Amino acid sequence: MKVLGLDISSVSTGWAVLETPLKLIDYGLITCDVDLNLGQKLSKFDSDLNAILERHPDVSWVGIEDTYNNNTVTMKTLSKFAGVAIKCLQNSLGVGTTYSDSTIDKALNRRKGKPDGGIFLITPTSVNKLIGLVHRLDREERKTAIVEKVNTTFKLGFTLAENDVTDAIAVAMATNIKIS
Repeated sequence: MKVLGLDISSVSTGWAVLETPLKLIDYGLITCDVDLNLGQKLSKFDSDLNAILERHPDVSWVGIEDTYNNNTVTMKTLSKFAGVAIKCLQNSLGVGTTYSDSTIDKALNRRKGKPDGGIFLITPTSVNKLIGLVHRLDREERKTAIVEKVNTTFKLGFTLAENDVTDAIAVAMATNIKIS
């Protein structure tokens, strides 16, 4: 089974595809020029995400980091990108159900009708917990811890500057662990 992890941003969205149990298949960035208007950025994001899904048509679960931000304008913008991602994922993968931290356990613990795919909106705290980090870390501590965890797990050499990709890998790892 393949899992796609997304760390959504309006400028640099990290993405990663894992195969169970924990084999890193592919990863990268969806970037948008800061000079584009919001509509152009959303259109490019949609197109680039569809291209990734075409390369990996057998993805069955998608984890999207559900980030909270104190800046209202930033949150509104990120929610638009998340909406485009969910629409794109539902159309491309035929995955209709979106789960949150509070609903996924109930769905996965069903005796009948257990989902074999879906979209999981996962909080940073849940990502930390599932991949074995301290639950609550400040922003810089979390970046460092995730880069170290990803590098150790997959024997890679990411730096802090590549944290959008490492965050996406961590989201894919957490989603993979949660659904297993």
